[in-house]
Amino acid sequence: MIQDIPAYNGIGIYALIDSSGKMYIGSSKQVHRRIKQHEDAIRAGRAAKSILQAIEDGLSFRCVLLEKLEYGICTYDLREREFFWIEKYDTIANGYNTN
Repeated sequence: MIQDIPAYNGIGIYALIDSSGKMYIGSSKQVHRRIKQHEDAIRAGRAAKSILQAIEDGLSFRCVLLEKLEYGICTYDLREREFFWIEKYDTIANGYNTN
């Protein structure tokens, strides 16, 4: 369902990119596990409505690891890095992220 899921299960920032180039950016302390949770939510129909609609419209998603972060990083710093990438790619206005 989501292609190119990284084997990396450490701390990091990732992007789910649809086949049109539109992105969702997220962060996790266990990236691989989190992407699998996204897949489970999609299968169960619990994912964001915009992502479910994209899949219904025939778009596919792939995952890209944007940044690996050091073990022990605090949640505040993790979210700060996530927001950096959200701003860089403007995924609130032009992607799947919400505020």
